[in-house]
Amino acid sequence: MMVKECEDRITQLEGSLGDIHGEVSAIKAGCESMSSRLGVLETHMTSIAQILSRIEANSSSGHGQTSGTKSSSLDSPQVNHPLLDLEAKSLGKRLLCIQQTGEIAEYINEFEELSTQVTGISEATLTNAFYNDLKPTMKEVIEMKDPQGLTNHKAAVMKMQSSGFFQTALSSVRVLSRTPADQERTYRDRPAHNIRAIPPSPRPSSRTDPGSNVPRSSRSCLATTSRARPRPRTGKQCLAAVRHNPCPTADPSVRPGRLRPTSGQNLWPIHPSADHDGRTKTLGVPIADHDPIAGRSSRPTVRTSDRPEARFEARFTRFHGPA
Repeated sequence: MMVKECEDRITQLEGSLGDIHGEVSAIKAGCESMSSRLGVLETHMTSIAQILSRIEANSSSGHGQTSGTKSSSLDSPQVNHPLLDLEAKSLGKRLLCIQQTGEIAEYINEFEELSTQVTGISEATLTNAFYNDLKPTMKEVIEMKDPQGLTNHKAAVMKMQSSGFFQTALSSVRVLSRTPADQERTYRDRPAHNIRAIPPSPRPSSRTDPGSNVPRSSRSCLATTSRARPRPRTGKQCLAAVRHNPCPTADPSVRPGRLRPTSGQNLWPIHPSADHDGRTKTLGVPIADHDPIAGRSSRPTVRTSDRPEARFEARFTRFHGPA
């Protein structure tokens, strides 16, 4: 039993040893390829070193010849400066791209601070950069004064900044810039008419109070309300109507009726042409405006009772004829 297990163990070890031999051979092949690649890299590095040494030799030998040409090309403020170091290159770009946004004194201080940190730039280049970064008003001052050199440029703009004329113009510009647009106008808009808005009447909501909604068919209309029949009159209202609309009926037992409708108000009344005494009745006077009792001084006036109807009865009794 033990011998068989040992044989199996030896067989496994032999198989693993074969795998190990294969891995070792693969590693050896990889090392050989890496060594060949390293050799190729060494040759490349040697060639690069030779090229760099040649470039250094050429630059050191031709530096004296090309320095004049490069310094002359620096006079233009728009070109890059290859003589600046890598550390000072960002400062040089900032120096050439700085713009005047505030007072001229602040701009000069910042320009001088950057110019002291950057080396290798000629005075003509600094002068051009200083001029190009000024405001248009200051550029006009430089063109009128025509100073020479960076120091004279600074003195010219500082003198213009401190002048009374420039301060007055600057203050007026500031006032105009701060003045609102509505105050600059020389006219005023006509005020609009005050129109009172009528608030809409609140509508009943079916969600909150469903019982308050009334159907449209059951609502009363203004037209039907205006054409509705009048209510029956009371006794006092009928009495007042009789006073204003007298009836020509003389019989007190007869109930006073309404006046007959006529087509006009100025019609001649239809009555006999003579009264009971045989006198001709004067036409053209309405009945309601003529009092037959007035002006009779020959006969005494008979006093009637205090009833409201008595005045009308006595007034129209003489016009009542036989049936």
